[in-house]
Amino acid sequence: SAYVPPRLAGPQFPAGYVVVVGGIIEGTTVSSIGILDLSTFAWAPSVAVAGGAEVQRPRNSHSATLLRRADGGYGILVVGGGTGDVNNGNPPRGGEDLRDGFWLFGL
Repeated sequence: SAYVPPRLAGPQFPAGYVVVVGGIIEGTTVSSIGILDLSTFAWAPSVAVAGGAEVQRPRNSHSATLLRRADGGYGILVVGGGTGDVNNGNPPRGGEDLRDGFWLFGL
C-alpha cells in the first residue's frame, strides 16, 4: 500500500488516500487495486494502470511506493513480490518470484 497526501490527492480526497495493491484475501493472492478515502474511510474507484495485462497478475509481499516521475507528475511504482503458494501454509507465501514492476497513474 502507499499513502497519497492531500496536496497530491486533489479536492476529491481532502484528507488524502491509501492505495492498496494486491495482497491476500481469504487465502488467495489477488490482483485488485483499491483506494481508501481517508476523509470517509470508504473505498473509492481505483486509479488507471499503465503497462498492460501482465501487470494485473496476483501478487503479495511486493512494494508500492509514491514517487515523482520523470515528467514531474506523481505515480505509485509497484515492484516485485510473489505469486503465493497455497501449499506453503496460510497465508500463501513463496510461489514464483515476480521480477516486474508497473506504475499506477491518475493521482
